[in-house]
Amino acid sequence: MKVLYIAGYGRSGSTVLATILAGHPEIASVGELAYALDDWADPRRTCACGLRYHECEFWRDLVRSLPLDPDARRLIRRTERLVSLPRLWLGLTGRAQRDTYRTLQRQVFDHIAARSGATIVLDSSKSARLAAGRPLALRRLLGYDVYVVHLVRNGFATTHSLVRTGSNWALEDHAPPPKLPALRAAVGWTWANLAAAAMKAAFGPDRYLRLRFEDFLADPATALERIGAFAGADMTPVIQRLRQGHDFPVPHMVGGNRVRFQGRIALHRDPGPVPSRALRPRERLLFRAIGGWLNRLYGYGN
Repeated sequence: MKVLYIAGYGRSGSTVLATILAGHPEIASVGELAYALDDWADPRRTCACGLRYHECEFWRDLVRSLPLDPDARRLIRRTERLVSLPRLWLGLTGRAQRDTYRTLQRQVFDHIAARSGATIVLDSSKSARLAAGRPLALRRLLGYDVYVVHLVRNGFATTHSLVRTGSNWALEDHAPPPKLPALRAAVGWTWANLAAAAMKAAFGPDRYLRLRFEDFLADPATALERIGAFAGADMTPVIQRLRQGHDFPVPHMVGGNRVRFQGRIALHRDPGPVPSRALRPRERLLFRAIGGWLNRLYGYGN
């Protein structure tokens, strides 16, 4: 099984990138699979198609057959969370945990492959605290051929997005609004990108690709060619569709940005206002103090 995994922090454009990559006939883009069991267990949550999961033609058979009890969901979190990275790296995951995790995940991926007919599954779970070890778990515990695309966006822009708009879970009324959103964004952006960067050491340079979202917007054809060469997929059909000005239908995604409910997504190349100037002075200073050094390393200014 080949898995193309989008790592990094939220609000970095992963839903847009994943939707466009889904335009490739060999790629099944299914959203944030790390949180799939949590979504499927909540009767209020819906697939990107707008239907509840037990009604969605893509997911319903799988959802009806999987164990969605709290113990199964806790096991996935315990296996993939940030603090589990050392155990995954050293191969110290317990046998019972490993076997149960493997059984659950294989059932999910086998369903996706059979239902879509694709040869590559795109998982955009990224590198939040509860999913930072997921790409390593998929490789070490399941033996999947995992390719990590580390998607980076200017930290000032991601901080501005979270502060001004709020978390997606809160916006969809599934969680309370986060407290201290500027601090949360600055800390989360920094350690999520560090966790994603650590995958280069874990997977090797031939299985790790860092891509700035701003570069994707500026020159999507070149960015897609890089991804295609990296993952072994000819991106010509997707690039041609972009050049012809077509939009892209949103696939059956689990989680992600609320734009997934629009049904179709067109690529807009305007990156918006200068990110640092869009923040209040105290928010700008907070991010500079926590993540400014990493932002500069990725080629962004202050």
